[in-house]
Amino acid sequence: KSELRTSLFFAAFVAELTNGVIYEPYNGRYLSATDALQTFPMEVNEYEQSFKKDEFTLNAFEGWN
Repeated sequence: KSELRTSLFFAAFVAELTNGVIYEPYNGRYLSATDALQTFPMEVNEYEQSFKKDEFTLNAFEGWN
């Protein structure tokens, strides 16, 4: 679940630092960093709330190989 949150916010921060934009090919939209930081929290929350506990498994970290 956290991969989407991490990648979207990282993209927004990079766009902000470089005065760039974010392109989402899936939706065909371009977002400024400001727009992304307003839009992404709602979208990520909606996505994360759509998960049910029985739809994924957490594996405990048992140490490095």
